[in-house]
Formats: sequence, structure tokens, C-alpha cells
Amino acid sequence: MNRVKIIMGYILAFITTVIVTIFGVLVVLKITVADKNYIKNKLENEKYYEKVSKEILNKMEYYMTSSGLPQNILEDLFTEVEIKNDVNSLIDNMYLGKENEIEIDRISERLNNNIDKYVSDHKVKVTSESYLDSFVKHMVNIYEKEVNLYDMGNNYFKYIPKLEKTLNISLIICFIVSIILIVILKLLKVNYIGSIIVSSGLIILFIKLLFFEKIDYQNILIISNNFSNMIKIIIKEIDSYTNMLSFIFIILGIMIILIKSLQKAPKNS
Repeated sequence: MNRVKIIMGYILAFITTVIVTIFGVLVVLKITVADKNYIKNKLENEKYYEKVSKEILNKMEYYMTSSGLPQNILEDLFTEVEIKNDVNSLIDNMYLGKENEIEIDRISERLNNNIDKYVSDHKVKVTSESYLDSFVKHMVNIYEKEVNLYDMGNNYFKYIPKLEKTLNISLIICFIVSIILIVILKLLKVNYIGSIIVSSGLIILFIKLLFFEKIDYQNILIISNNFSNMIKIIIKEIDSYTNMLSFIFIILGIMIILIKSLQKAPKNS
């Protein structure tokens, strides 16, 4: 009977270790990439909107070098607040699984107004309306490409709500099952709780080393340089969270083992 209990204890401890490990990994995902507010805050803290604004202006100014038009026609085309609103709207719709398009009409309207004002004030004769239309279209495309997170395709983002729902359900299931298994282990009087937590911490640490050390995410290029840099920062932070979680598990598990050992010590003396 004792042998059966020991075997059952090992099996349940192994299952519990796997579930606790999965729960830990899911928690990290939940508080990072699965949280749209985390993404928004990260963009804000890293001055993403300011960087995008500068990148757009740099590209527009570079394109204008061969246009013959003065750079002051780019004045008041957009603001950082508008970029932030556009990006946040995209993020909101992304996490809702909705398709989204940036309102670019205001950019073309302002640019056309600036060009018309320049032409009127300086009495410039326009010889090619089609060239101006093409110029405005290209400028608008620069803005849209730098701001639009949907450049990867709407088909990917429609799965985000389903993945988020699956993540939340998985967290609840893992938590409940873990508690049930720990209670069963207690009833069997099998003191593997500390070892389970330590093992989970070591597995999470192994996963972290396997993923973040072997995969060269520093050379990721998605949508734009600014967005790619943000992805790298987020991955690095997930790496940090995973590292911290693994050490918390290991230290907590060791503390439980030591406490159990100290509780047993008087009985053995």
C-alpha cells in the first residue's frame, strides 16, 4: 500500500509540476503581450509616438528633396497626439479582432491645403496636377506605413480575441487543477510541494534559456524599425519577467523544503 502511495505521489507530483510550470508561463503572457494596456504603456514609456513622428518627417523631407516644393508645406500635417490616437485605436481593434483603417484623409487634406496656399502666395504655375496628386499620395502612404500596425495583415489579428479567451480559461483551469492536486498530495501525506515549486522554477528557467538564448530576436524586422525595436524591448522584458518568476519559484520552493525540514527535526531528536 505504501509503495502504491509513493508511486501515486510521484505521478501526481509530476503532473502538478507540469501544470504549475504552464501556469507560470501563462501568467507572464497574461501580464505582458495579452494585456493591451501593457502594450500602450510600453509604447508611451519608450516614446514610441515621438520616434514615429520623427521618422515620418525624415522620410517625407527626404522624398521632398527632388520635388521642388519647400519643406514648410509639411507644417501641421499631424501631431504626436494624433499618432498616439491612431496607434491606440489600432491596438484596441486588434485586441477585439476587428479590421481597422487609419483615417488618412485629414493628412491629404492638410497637405493639399498647404500646397494650394504655397501656390497661391507665390503665384506658382502648376504644370502637372497628376504629379501633385502622386506627391500627396506618396506622403500619405509614408504616414500610413509608419503608423499602421496592421501592415502584417488583418488575418493574423482576428485570432487575438480567441487566443486571449483561451489564455484566460487556461489560467483558471491550471489554477484550479493545481490546487486540487496539492490538496490530494496533502491527503496522501506526500510532502513534495517544495520540490514541485523548485522543479517548476527550473523548468521555466530552462525554457527561458532555450528560447531567449537560442533565438536571435535582436535582428527581428516587423513593419518598421520603430515597431521592431518595440518588439525587441517587449521580448527582453518578457525574458526579464520569466527570469524573475523562475527565481521566485526556486527560492519559494527551497524555503518550503527548509521549513518542512525544520518542522521534522524535533520529531527525529
